[in-house]
Amino acid sequence: MIGKSESKSGKQNACDELDLRKIVGFLIDRIRTIVMVTAAFSFTGLLYAFLSTPVYHADALVQVEPANGNSVMRTLSELLPAETPVSAREIQLITSRTLIGKTVAQLNLDTQIGFNGFPFLGNKLHRLMSAEVPKLQVERFETTDRVTGEIYTLENLGRNQYRLTTPSGAVAQGNVGERLKTPELTLQVTQLRSSAGDTFSLQKRDVSEVIGELQKRIQIRDQGKDTGLLTINITGSDPEQIKNIVQKVSENYAEQSIQRKSEQAEKSLGFLKTQLPVVREKLDKAETKLNLYRSMNNSVDLTLEAKSMLENMVQLDGQINQLILKETEVSKLYTKQHPAYSALREKIQVLENDKNALAKKVDKLPLTQQEILRLTRDVQSGQIVYMQLMDKEQELNISKASTIGTVHIIDPATTARKPVNPGKFLIILVFTFLGAVSSVIFILAKTALIRGVNSAEMLEDIGLNVFSSVPVSLWQHKKHHTGTKSSPTGGLLALENPADCAIEALRNLRTSLHFTMLEAGSKVLMISGASPDVGKTFISSNLAAVITQVGKKVLYIDADMRRGYSHILFNKMNEFGLSDILAGTVEFSSAIHNTAVEGLDIITRGKIPRNPSELLLREECAGLLEWASKKYDVIILDVPPILAVTDAAIIGKYAGVSLLVAKFEMSTVREMESSIQIFARHNISVSGVILNSVINRTSNYYNYGKYAYYKYESASN
Repeated sequence: MIGKSESKSGKQNACDELDLRKIVGFLIDRIRTIVMVTAAFSFTGLLYAFLSTPVYHADALVQVEPANGNSVMRTLSELLPAETPVSAREIQLITSRTLIGKTVAQLNLDTQIGFNGFPFLGNKLHRLMSAEVPKLQVERFETTDRVTGEIYTLENLGRNQYRLTTPSGAVAQGNVGERLKTPELTLQVTQLRSSAGDTFSLQKRDVSEVIGELQKRIQIRDQGKDTGLLTINITGSDPEQIKNIVQKVSENYAEQSIQRKSEQAEKSLGFLKTQLPVVREKLDKAETKLNLYRSMNNSVDLTLEAKSMLENMVQLDGQINQLILKETEVSKLYTKQHPAYSALREKIQVLENDKNALAKKVDKLPLTQQEILRLTRDVQSGQIVYMQLMDKEQELNISKASTIGTVHIIDPATTARKPVNPGKFLIILVFTFLGAVSSVIFILAKTALIRGVNSAEMLEDIGLNVFSSVPVSLWQHKKHHTGTKSSPTGGLLALENPADCAIEALRNLRTSLHFTMLEAGSKVLMISGASPDVGKTFISSNLAAVITQVGKKVLYIDADMRRGYSHILFNKMNEFGLSDILAGTVEFSSAIHNTAVEGLDIITRGKIPRNPSELLLREECAGLLEWASKKYDVIILDVPPILAVTDAAIIGKYAGVSLLVAKFEMSTVREMESSIQIFARHNISVSGVILNSVINRTSNYYNYGKYAYYKYESASN
């Protein structure tokens, strides 16, 4: 039991190894197909790589500095906790509709221009031939809303002149550099570089659509956390255009930063100008009251304690007034619920509490001291507030006059000389790989779907005896494809090329049949097939010629009265034949034709009858074979396919040996089994099978070995 198990395991491993080797053999056999398909894919990839529109990349580097120039913003940054990174807000600002819309308007991006070249090829031929690409540059193209989106055609007339055709068919003529104006559009062409007769398409697109598309195309990347460096990127087919887009976006971004700071300074300055007169008026009133009170009370001086309280109160008033001023500016930016606003109010409240506590101490002083302290505090506090406002006004005036934005362009926009896409080498490599993989998959799938017999083992597995495997004749295949005319021998391969591998296989078959027919005790050999076009006539005729070479007399009968063509093969007239013999209109000997092959006679099919099967049932059929058996050593019957008609089942009862022809990779095992069953129902035993047109594939080598035959040497050798 152990020995059997090991043997079975070893056999299974061998089968697995053979299957893998067989697959490799299939691929080697069809290496030409693989190479051709791969080459076709590579050529397609080459065309795609050189004809596809190149995509370029443009970028610029900008720096965003913290907004620390404004005292209010410095205070807010101290009060506020860490929030969203500045870069995240700036990225949204760069791609805002305002900035992108300004860029679209500056570069006239809502005007779409296209060259009407060859279909699909367009400008690709110019790039492939390194020729100058046609170009149309438009500085201004305005249309009414009614015709927005319509396509206009501009034709180059030569000599800086052009013709514009509207969608409605109206025609207008203009000159390069001059403005063309019609009721529905205004056009100014600044450059027209092409041959006379070339045409361009013009379209005024909806601005919102163009802005939306550009917002999607522009990519902003943060160069590290808290670095303040942003890269503005874009890709496109026009290197000059994408460079201008990135540059304009960068410039507009920097410009709006300056404009934003200037507006903030302007608003703060306006507020101060409204407050200065009010504060000055209050200060004047406070000074007047203090001087009047002193004169009425004989210039009463403050005690040291009162002076200390006065200094503290004035200091608190100054701090509170400064924070109130900041609160006024913060209120323009945030609501009262915002953390920055709340933090500022809390700080003011703390100072107010300190001021109230100090006021309680003042209430304990004498009334005269209290009044002088109060009036003196009002004057000093007013002076401090007024000076603060004056300083702030001067600061804002300087800031407004020398406003510098927080955005700086570090690296201006540039476009790489080489396109980023397509990667020509990579495309060719990918197409080549796809071609190789596709061809291999196709070959393996096709091989898996082939149900035809591709080895003698497949026939032996269903119990059939394979008499011979006849290889395909490359010599004959080449002869037919070159159109070589038939020779006087009738075009038989056995005579034209006796050293052919197929004829050597038939010689081996001749030897096997010699003993088989001796055992059968009959001279009649029937050769049929399961289906048409399996090569039974090739086998029958050449086998007949090979048998005559051993000194035997052979009669070849073309029993395929529907499609037989032996008269063409042997260059004979088809005036009388088998159908005429069976119909009783001609004697046996009168229908026999001699051939150029010594010892070989033939009976052609004759006239095509209406009822071939009924003719085979007549007594003349048996009489013919009985008469021929007395005059010939071997009678070969070339009969129709058994699955097509019943002729083979009728005439097969007269044959001592019956053979079926199966064609390599065409005839199926199911067809062969069905043929055997039909013969069996008519009590006809099939002696064996001839596997015809076997192709010497590498994969077949692992199935039943490689056939090879010795070739005859020339007489000179």
